[in-house]
Amino acid sequence: MTDRVRWTGTPSWCNYFGRIAAAVLLGFGATALLLTEFEYRVAGSVGLLLIALAIFLSACWNKFSNRFTVSDRSVSAT
Repeated sequence: MTDRVRWTGTPSWCNYFGRIAAAVLLGFGATALLLTEFEYRVAGSVGLLLIALAIFLSACWNKFSNRFTVSDRSVSAT
Protein backbone atom coordinates (compact mmCIF):
# COMPACT_ATOMS: atom_id res chain seq x y z
CA MET A 1 0.00 0.00 0.00
CA THR A 2 1.47 3.36 -0.98
CA ASP A 3 1.22 6.46 1.14
CA ARG A 4 -0.74 9.25 -0.45
CA VAL A 5 0.96 12.63 -0.10
CA ARG A 6 -1.48 15.06 1.49
CA TRP A 7 0.67 18.18 1.52
CA THR A 8 4.17 19.31 0.67
CA GLY A 9 5.55 22.76 1.22
CA THR A 10 7.81 25.15 3.09
CA PRO A 11 7.36 26.83 6.47
CA SER A 12 5.17 29.91 6.71
CA TRP A 13 6.65 33.40 6.50
CA CYS A 14 5.16 33.97 9.97
CA ASN A 15 7.93 31.79 11.39
CA TYR A 16 10.46 34.39 10.27
CA PHE A 17 8.64 37.47 11.53
CA GLY A 18 11.41 38.41 13.96
CA ARG A 19 14.14 38.36 11.32
CA ILE A 20 12.06 40.25 8.78
CA ALA A 21 11.05 42.85 11.39
CA ALA A 22 14.71 43.31 12.37
CA ALA A 23 15.69 43.76 8.72
CA VAL A 24 12.95 46.35 8.19
CA LEU A 25 13.91 48.25 11.35
CA LEU A 26 17.55 48.29 10.29
CA GLY A 27 16.46 49.61 6.90
CA PHE A 28 14.54 52.43 8.56
CA GLY A 29 17.54 53.09 10.78
CA ALA A 30 19.79 53.34 7.73
CA THR A 31 17.39 55.82 6.15
CA ALA A 32 17.18 57.88 9.34
CA LEU A 33 20.96 57.88 9.64
CA LEU A 34 21.21 59.56 6.23
CA LEU A 35 19.15 62.47 7.58
CA THR A 36 21.60 63.23 10.40
CA GLU A 37 24.73 65.36 10.46
CA PHE A 38 26.92 62.40 11.41
CA GLU A 39 30.26 62.54 9.59
CA TYR A 40 30.19 58.90 8.46
CA ARG A 41 26.45 58.69 7.79
CA VAL A 42 26.78 57.18 4.32
CA ALA A 43 29.16 54.45 5.49
CA GLY A 44 26.93 53.77 8.49
CA SER A 45 23.84 53.55 6.32
CA VAL A 46 25.52 51.18 3.89
CA GLY A 47 26.67 49.04 6.81
CA LEU A 48 23.17 48.89 8.30
CA LEU A 49 21.67 48.05 4.91
CA LEU A 50 24.17 45.24 4.40
CA ILE A 51 23.32 43.80 7.81
CA ALA A 52 19.59 44.09 7.03
CA LEU A 53 20.12 42.35 3.71
CA ALA A 54 22.09 39.54 5.35
CA ILE A 55 19.34 39.00 7.95
CA PHE A 56 16.61 38.98 5.30
CA LEU A 57 18.54 36.60 3.05
CA SER A 58 19.12 34.22 5.98
CA ALA A 59 15.36 34.12 6.57
CA CYS A 60 14.77 33.40 2.88
CA TRP A 61 17.45 30.70 2.88
CA ASN A 62 15.92 28.97 5.90
CA LYS A 63 12.40 29.17 4.50
CA PHE A 64 13.19 27.75 1.10
CA SER A 65 15.75 25.16 2.21
CA ASN A 66 13.25 23.43 4.51
CA ARG A 67 10.60 21.25 2.89
CA PHE A 68 7.91 19.31 4.70
CA THR A 69 5.86 16.43 3.37
CA VAL A 70 2.72 15.10 5.04
CA SER A 71 1.40 11.74 3.89
CA ASP A 72 -1.20 9.33 5.17
CA ARG A 73 1.25 7.62 7.49
CA SER A 74 4.13 10.00 8.14
CA VAL A 75 5.48 13.52 8.32
CA SER A 76 8.95 14.16 6.98
CA ALA A 77 11.23 17.16 6.92
CA THR A 78 14.09 17.53 4.49
